[in-house]
Amino acid sequence: MISEVSARDLGKLLPLWKQYAEAHAVYDDAFLLQQASDEAILQYLSDAWMAPGHHVFICSEVNQVVGFVHFATADFPFPHRSLRHGFIDALYVHPSRRLRGIGSMLFKHVNDWLAERSIHRIQLCVAAGNAEAYLFWKKFGFDELVITMKQSGKAQTEQNKSGAECAVGREVAKPSAEPSDAADSR
Repeated sequence: MISEVSARDLGKLLPLWKQYAEAHAVYDDAFLLQQASDEAILQYLSDAWMAPGHHVFICSEVNQVVGFVHFATADFPFPHRSLRHGFIDALYVHPSRRLRGIGSMLFKHVNDWLAERSIHRIQLCVAAGNAEAYLFWKKFGFDELVITMKQSGKAQTEQNKSGAECAVGREVAKPSAEPSDAADSR
């Protein structure tokens, strides 16, 4: 059964959300959870996932949440062409319930919800290395749009006076050749 979550129902989602965060820490240690009480995590989820324009659907079996999807809707900002779109922030299914169509049902529910509101563009991110998720989304016709990159390593960063971030504690390698003017580095 799929249902929309309200702020008062977030507690049902907490154990699975913690599992989601731990599973994603394999791909990026930014997902590692800090020492925090369940109440503090629920407050975070309430602030972030219950904000205007954000929605969470859960799939429950025998009063246990076995999957969830969090998404938001937004418009591209001015001066871009006005285009309403949905952004799927997270879709997760308990590992013991995978390959049973739960993820597909959750996505179909979101897709239908967006289509009912004349929103036909959906974007999402997949962690590099998460081949299972990549293939899941490819099956629904998603293609790569942007590749997000991060700098890895132990270098600490600080803000310089111009507001730009600079590396501290190690020398930053300079490219051997200047990028072409036609290349977009985003």
